Amino acid sequence: MQNSTYIDVITLATYIFFVYLLLGTIVERLSEVVVAVYKYLELKLGWRDHWNKKAQQYQRRLDNLYRLQAEGTGKSLQTFSWLLWNVVTEPQYPGGRERVSARLIRQNAIQIGTRILAVVAALILIFALQVDIFSMIVQSLPGVELGNIFVAQPWLGKVLSAVAISIGTEPLHHVITRVERWSEKRAAGEKEGK
Repeated sequence: MQNSTYIDVITLATYIFFVYLLLGTIVERLSEVVVAVYKYLELKLGWRDHWNKKAQQYQRRLDNLYRLQAEGTGKSLQTFSWLLWNVVTEPQYPGGRERVSARLIRQNAIQIGTRILAVVAALILIFALQVDIFSMIVQSLPGVELGNIFVAQPWLGKVLSAVAISIGTEPLHHVITRVERWSEKRAAGEKEGK
């Protein structure tokens, strides 16, 4: 009786890992293809000027923020200025003065766009395939009260599953690596103990 429970848990865990890896890989590759197509179109259609114009706009905004700060406006404006400055600027050379960077603005915009695309693609896959990884995990854990939330709000587990899948397979690789290291340490400890 106890043996079949272990087999069921291992089977469910294997299924969850497989689905997560499969859907996560699909979403990652789709994002990579879309970014590659965008970069190709950007090169062919001369969209590089757009990022230079954005850099000039940010430079004007930052100049206005610094002018307002010099006039003694609030702390929130300083925080916003600091955040904006760190997102869109980089030194021209090591140790150089910070400048608004079209490259950095473009890179951040592509990263944000890719994350949004990954979440949307994962949502589409999750709802199309009716896969709910979080509900499977929560319902398989005995004594966990969160299962009622996923039963009452079935979309919640799917949305959380899509967000987890959109993050990609890298976190799962880290978990697997840690489990492997732990089991190696445990096996080495058992050998020393004998």
